[in-house]
Amino acid sequence: MQETFITTLNQMLFLFVFIIAGYLLAHYNVIDKNISSSLSGLINWVFTPALIIGTFAQYFVPEKVAEYAPYLILCVAVMVIVIPLAISLSRLISRPGIERRTFTYSFIITNSGFFGYPLVEAVFGADILLKYVIFSIPTNFFIYTVGMGMFRSDEPAHFDIKALKHMVNPPLISVVVGIIIGLLNINLPEAVNSVLVSAGDCMAPIAMLMTGVVLSKHTLKDAFTNWRYYAASFFRLIFIPAIFLGLFMLLRLVMNVPSEWILVSVAFLCLPLGLNAVVFTEYYHRDGTVGAHANLMSNIFGLITIPLTFAILTLL
Repeated sequence: MQETFITTLNQMLFLFVFIIAGYLLAHYNVIDKNISSSLSGLINWVFTPALIIGTFAQYFVPEKVAEYAPYLILCVAVMVIVIPLAISLSRLISRPGIERRTFTYSFIITNSGFFGYPLVEAVFGADILLKYVIFSIPTNFFIYTVGMGMFRSDEPAHFDIKALKHMVNPPLISVVVGIIIGLLNINLPEAVNSVLVSAGDCMAPIAMLMTGVVLSKHTLKDAFTNWRYYAASFFRLIFIPAIFLGLFMLLRLVMNVPSEWILVSVAFLCLPLGLNAVVFTEYYHRDGTVGAHANLMSNIFGLITIPLTFAILTLL
């Protein structure tokens, strides 16, 4: 447990240093604040696909397909519970409008990609990362349909069939490519493997630099004086994952629940607020201050809560 705590904390500090670096570089105009869109392009088109393809190619082999498939169903079951829970919690701490929508979205969706992929791989290894990526696939369906719609206007959020075009994105395509390579046992040339490893290693620092740059666009001092951001961090980092950890423990009294199901689910749920709460508001020209402040506070408190949660998960 202590070893996992220290490993996670070190990785969190590593990531947080890059967030601070990105913030300071953009705040003092060393780099252009608008570079965040270019960094996002690199992450989505190069670094994340490389990490996903490399992981799936190595671990998604035929004899393990039956082991991985249940994670899709598991994620859907988790989402069925977490969505009404998120709606209820957001009503406790927010006012109607973009503020409430930001908190609702953030309680449903964590920073599972930019932050979660490198952290899970560093702490739990590539095999758990693979299961984690498969688990998160249904959440992408939510993000690019109902999720995006939540920030488009103040009208009631609804399923938008037009938003499905956003599902055909580089990370999802890389999952398909990685699955094909893994299932067919295709041996990639050493040069290709080296490129995948090197590009995948770039994802974490570039993603965190981008987070810092995005945060630099907002005045952050108000984040430390508004009780709502402290409450949001508590709900996101502690309350919601604790609810699900408790539910899994109760299920274990009546049925066999694999430890890795609990690990992947709670690891997904205990991460900071999703960065898309900032990205989508800016995309639709709405005020992203709430999302930026909440994201910052959850990242700060996550330096303690996430290593503790990961350490607890290793005891299961």
